[in-house]
Amino acid sequence: MPRKKTIVHIITSLKVGGAEALLVELVQALRAKNYHNEIIYFHDGPNRQCLEQLGFKTTQISGVIKLYDPIFFVRLIRIVKKLRPHVIHSSLWSANVCARLVGKLLRIPVLCAIHSQTNLATIGTKNSRFRSIIDKLLAHWAQCYVLVSSQMNGFGLPHEKVITIQNGVQLNKSTKNETLTKQFNTNNCFVVGSVGRFSLVKNYSLLLESFAVFLESYTNSVLLLVGQGELEQQLRKQAIQLGIATKVHFIKANKATEYYPLFHCFVMTSWQEGLSIALLEAMSAGVPPIIIKPDGKHEVVQSNNNGILVNVYESKSLAKSLLKLAQNPILQEKLGRAAALTIESEFSFSKMVEQYQREYDKLLGQ
Repeated sequence: MPRKKTIVHIITSLKVGGAEALLVELVQALRAKNYHNEIIYFHDGPNRQCLEQLGFKTTQISGVIKLYDPIFFVRLIRIVKKLRPHVIHSSLWSANVCARLVGKLLRIPVLCAIHSQTNLATIGTKNSRFRSIIDKLLAHWAQCYVLVSSQMNGFGLPHEKVITIQNGVQLNKSTKNETLTKQFNTNNCFVVGSVGRFSLVKNYSLLLESFAVFLESYTNSVLLLVGQGELEQQLRKQAIQLGIATKVHFIKANKATEYYPLFHCFVMTSWQEGLSIALLEAMSAGVPPIIIKPDGKHEVVQSNNNGILVNVYESKSLAKSLLKLAQNPILQEKLGRAAALTIESEFSFSKMVEQYQREYDKLLGQ
């Protein structure tokens, strides 16, 4: 009897994040299609527990002195060699580097998924330049590079190895949870929501500033921030300084699915982003998005059709768009309905899975 097709998924982190959430969904879909999946990770997080509860085996790789020391690489090579995968599928920068090294040594085809432009949070720094050099040196060591957004570029990568597989999500059919409604006192008020890591690139500081300006004109509102990260305490202090702490709720959750039905709009203020899983999830739940996009172009959102695009990183402009939605429930409903239809027709999860399968099959044929 032939051995099942085995995919080893190497990911830098299993913390809360879009790439991590996508991995959890993807391996479930692949299992249903008779693939055997093994997960290797470097940094622990809530998604590890989620994967193990679903019956997936996970392995953490660590060094003796520190992460990425020589022992780390010896351990990684040994475990991959033992698992004998047909394909290595890696996600996030450090994992992509390690996967290419291991794949080259063990002669295993590698698919590197790139979820955002390299070093979004450190563009222009010494660290980002170092990473760019590493990427160029290893560029030919993967057989396939997947960009998750059509607006990303594969600069520095071999053109013939780069493809785009847009992120997809399952349709969100969750209904409003009355317990959560009472907990956050969201009845009869305009709920602004955002989901993601509390990190510099997400630019939540601007969201707090904008929400404070918005409250000057529309007091009956709350802001729900679903996520966690290194800037949480700093953002909490900022909310206090702005005098809006009682209106802002920081929510730690592994999945945001049950929170989307509470939102009247979803706001994304990131400096740069790939194709945000949180954005797709919110839109699939019928939540109209407001996104800052200076060039006025977005692959999912068309302004005043299925959401609103703000063309400047400025608090008054974002507050103005929030007010526009808050004062117009008919527009909210129209944009939300169009948002859900966009995801259903163009960004389905099943379509994304089929595209990954095709790439695996191509690699298996090499």
